Amino acid sequence: MNKSSSLFSADRTSTGLGASVNASLTRRPAATTRPNVLVVDDNPEKTLALQSIITELDCEVVVVTSAEAGLRELLRQDFSLALLDVQMPGMDGFEMANLIRSRPAHDQLTIVFMSAIDQSDERLEKAYTLGAIDFISLPARRPIIKGKLSAILGLQKETRRLETVVDEKARRLDETEERFRLLLDNAEDVGIFFVDTAGRVMDWSRGAECCLGWTASEMNSRFYGLLFIPGDVAEHVPEKKLSEARARHSVTFEHWFLRKDGSRFWGRAYVVELRGKTSAGFAVMLRDISAARVAEQELQIKAEVLESMSESVCVVDEGFRIVYANPAAERAFGYPVAELVGMDKRALNDYSPEENVARIEMLLAHFVEHRSWTGEWHNRRKDGSRFVTHTHLSQLEFRGTKYFVCVQEDITERKDAQAALQRSAELQEVVGELEAFTYSVSHDLRAPLRTVKGFAETVIQDYGDALQGSGIQYLERIRNAADRLERLVEDILTFSRLPREKLTLLPVDVAHVVGSILEETPSFRPPQACIRISGPLPVVLGHGPSLRQVFFNLLGNAVKFVPKGRTPVVNVRAEITGGEATIWVEDNGIGVRPEDHTRIFRVFERVAHPDGYPGTGVGLAIVRRTVERLGGSVGVESTLGGGSKFWIKLQIGRPV
Repeated sequence: MNKSSSLFSADRTSTGLGASVNASLTRRPAATTRPNVLVVDDNPEKTLALQSIITELDCEVVVVTSAEAGLRELLRQDFSLALLDVQMPGMDGFEMANLIRSRPAHDQLTIVFMSAIDQSDERLEKAYTLGAIDFISLPARRPIIKGKLSAILGLQKETRRLETVVDEKARRLDETEERFRLLLDNAEDVGIFFVDTAGRVMDWSRGAECCLGWTASEMNSRFYGLLFIPGDVAEHVPEKKLSEARARHSVTFEHWFLRKDGSRFWGRAYVVELRGKTSAGFAVMLRDISAARVAEQELQIKAEVLESMSESVCVVDEGFRIVYANPAAERAFGYPVAELVGMDKRALNDYSPEENVARIEMLLAHFVEHRSWTGEWHNRRKDGSRFVTHTHLSQLEFRGTKYFVCVQEDITERKDAQAALQRSAELQEVVGELEAFTYSVSHDLRAPLRTVKGFAETVIQDYGDALQGSGIQYLERIRNAADRLERLVEDILTFSRLPREKLTLLPVDVAHVVGSILEETPSFRPPQACIRISGPLPVVLGHGPSLRQVFFNLLGNAVKFVPKGRTPVVNVRAEITGGEATIWVEDNGIGVRPEDHTRIFRVFERVAHPDGYPGTGVGLAIVRRTVERLGGSVGVESTLGGGSKFWIKLQIGRPV
């Protein structure tokens, strides 16, 4: 087909180069509000059609007829997308793309190639090499082209939106870091925090955690009056101090204050009113000025807290020797505290020697400019087992000696659970896609099947007299095959709909369900079959239409799978055990081998003389899936030639 052929056709598709999609999402957007799209093609018919499509996508379109003109347009303005015809007089699309990629200003431009003549693997590979996001084989249907371009432009738009969100979050983070850099540096012995105009905590420093005991997460949005003794709170001292600071811009006062553990201390507080373009509130600096005895009591309390913590805490000197370990560290690593003290902390890491050295060097470099580090760490216990911890390292100095405090929380189970959830979600997505595909394929098969069947019946009726015996037989085989395939399609549609249908479980009278099936199905009544109901059937918790499908399939199989010349005899009965009902459907049919008892409930599994009995192999799969969705179970007891006893178990429902 030559290049002048129509752009749109119902018989051709496009070849997508999906491997380049992720890379193209970060490419530079067009400068205008509406995306600019450059179309380079020497065929007026194609460019007119493409221009129509792109205009519908709310884009600006620039159309040129040669690669040279396209390069000039790229120098004049920015484009979100370039559609390049591969075969053009003079410079072709590949050569133009190569020049685009050589220019830094456009090396990330999103490119889509079009071609109506040669879509060989070599061309596709060349397109990949040039970083194209797609290769559209022409002619192609208009909806396909429009859908591809819409998806590409939509992804670019979403990428720009996400970049804006990231930039905004980065800006907010910079503001927070600036506040802490100005006010928190070298303030380890002062509790510094920020409150809003109502006195609710907005930011809580490490010094505040050390001095007062509450963590940032515990104090976030809580009223700072929590630090005052009950008598002062009752007299509204916290609110009064903020009012004084607002009137005088700052206030200094001394009072009794409370720590998280309930202990009191005499402290000096300095409250400064803050007013900025983006925030308003107060900065509070609180220092403990109690006597040395009070400071000693505080240290004792903190030691008790460390001893009772569930997280492992180790204090390590500059030589990486452990000088303190709490009981939680003994439980975490499997070494008694007496053994841990004096050990090289690096020996507890679960890294190769090279990686161990590299990670320690990374931490030391980090602590040149920072006082803490938080991240995941891999560890090894005394028995050799491995575990992962959420680790917080902080640096402190005591009497001229530097120490590292290592707080570790075992998160191995949490990570395993997250991985399992991820795998489950991925499997669920795959199953959903497969079910949707099955439904789509089955649905699309019905129309041509009916056409084949209709034409076969028409030929038999209109031209039956002119055909020989074998011709009539062939047409009847076609019609019968179409009938079988149509039943298969119906079963597949039923099976694929099961996971998507929402079921509301209500009490259902099984006797009524089975009775209505027998009344409405002549083939289930004498002389074709003898189906008996032995004893009362229960009311179960289920879904009426679904249970009707279940029993119709079970009774249908019981009547169908019997030796030739034998009248089907089926017995339906129930057993009640506690709050659970077991309903049996027993037949005198051909039976099932024990090794096939599980297999027959799978889709398309027909294990007993499939050529001698009609069916699709989906009926029992529908039974299994339906019963499981109702919260029950299904199974069979059978031997080959000895009949079958199918059973389903469901919860008892209240009487209807």
